[in-house]
Amino acid sequence: MKNNEKIVEFFNRVGTHTNVMKGCDEKIFYQIIVEKILRTQSRKFDRIVVAIEESKKIEELGVQELQACLEVHEQRLNERESDQPSDNQVLPLHNFCLGQH
Repeated sequence: MKNNEKIVEFFNRVGTHTNVMKGCDEKIFYQIIVEKILRTQSRKFDRIVVAIEESKKIEELGVQELQACLEVHEQRLNERESDQPSDNQVLPLHNFCLGQH
């Protein structure tokens, strides 16, 4: 997965590659696809990947269910990033707390 790539974009790319492989009469095992998707996630998904690996039976996890889990995590990360104050907002508070008005 590319660093700035969204989960939906990544899964579209995986789906395209999977369809090409099917077109070449290659056997597709979805458990292997799920495992490869988990291994290729960027670092910002490390926590959710570990949680998925530890809490769910990977052999029973479908590609669509995995995508949904990762999209929810991505949405939470994006919400947290947008909730963080910018440096301009933190500096005046920091100066005030240090007694510098």
